[in-house]
Amino acid sequence: MKAIICDVSDYDASIIQFKENEKIALSDYSRGMSFAKLKEDEKLTNDDLGSITGFSKKKINNFLCFAKIDKSIWDAVSNMSKVSARSAETIYTLSNRGDSYKGALIEISDEIRKGAGCSRIEKLVDNIVLGESQKQDDNVITSRKGEVLAIWKNDKLQFSKNLELDKKDFTNYIANYFAKNGRA
Repeated sequence: MKAIICDVSDYDASIIQFKENEKIALSDYSRGMSFAKLKEDEKLTNDDLGSITGFSKKKINNFLCFAKIDKSIWDAVSNMSKVSARSAETIYTLSNRGDSYKGALIEISDEIRKGAGCSRIEKLVDNIVLGESQKQDDNVITSRKGEVLAIWKNDKLQFSKNLELDKKDFTNYIANYFAKNGRA
C-alpha cells in the first residue's frame, strides 16, 4: 500500500477529511459529532465549518446539537442513524425545558429511533407533558383517529405524504366552501 504524507494545517486537514467523508453515506449524527469534535478541539469555527461544507449557519448549528443532547436521551434512543440534524435541534430545544420534557423524550425514544420528524416529536412530547387535551395545535389537521392529515405551514397547507387525495374533488370542495361563504 502506498501512502502520501503531507504537512497540512488543521483547517486543510478538516477539508480533506470532509471531502473523504462525502464519499461515504454518513448519518447526520456521525457528521454532527464530527463537527462538534472539530469545534471542541478548537480546530474550526462555525464559519469555517460552513465554508468547508457549504451548509448554512442554521444547518451547522442543527448538526452541533447532537453533541449537546443529554446522554440519557441518546442512551434511550440507542441508534441515531435515522435522526436528522433538524430533529436533533428540536430534541435539544425540548430537553432544555426541564426534566419532564427529558423524560417525555426518553419515553418516545422508539419514535425518535425510527426517524420521527420535528413536528411529530413536538406533538408526542407535548401530549405527554401537557396532556393530550391541553395542547391543541390549530396548525395540524387530524382525522377522528388522531392521524395527521395536513399541516398549515407558512400560510400553506401541506398534506401528509401517505394521504391519497382526489385533487379534482378536493378543488371542487374548496370552491364550494368559498362560494357558500360569499368569497367567490
